[in-house]
Amino acid sequence: MNQKKISNMNIKSVVVLLIVCFMTIGVRAQNSVYTISINALNGSQYNLSNYTTDTLLIVLLPVKKASTEIAFLNRIDSITLAHSGTLKTIAIPSIEDGYKQDSTNTQINMYQQYLDTGIIVAQPVYTHKSSGQQQNQLFQWLTHANQNGHFNDEEPGVGSFYFIDTSGNLYAIFEPEARNSNKALNKVLL
Repeated sequence: MNQKKISNMNIKSVVVLLIVCFMTIGVRAQNSVYTISINALNGSQYNLSNYTTDTLLIVLLPVKKASTEIAFLNRIDSITLAHSGTLKTIAIPSIEDGYKQDSTNTQINMYQQYLDTGIIVAQPVYTHKSSGQQQNQLFQWLTHANQNGHFNDEEPGVGSFYFIDTSGNLYAIFEPEARNSNKALNKVLL
């Protein structure tokens, strides 16, 4: 009789544990980066769920055509090409960081000139937390710990890199000053 009570208690414990696990999985699925879509400058829509086998690199694009910005675009292009089998790059211009609607054609031409066609160049979006409800869904996910699991920072600006692994975890952020570190970049990508 004692064994029967223990067995019933164990079954109840297992059932409770399974319920908690399913609830946790459900919460995580609601906050998955893979539920987000990106609208590209070329008019296409890309579902991030199509890239579950790739590391995602989200990059904030420069909006000016100066030598440092061109060098940065070349760097994005080089990184993407060097990791073309395992990395999908999504490059996004930020409205708060200077993107102007009236310069769309100039920007498209600049991005097309310096970035590989395999890089998704998104339409400009609001990227900062201070934009409140206007903040783009992807940047809400990138900058709020209750959505990505641990990072809760303001978007640091043009040149920021965000790395998302194949499990959909945000695992590294490079602020603009750190983006040129080959050693750190190789550690993150390898």
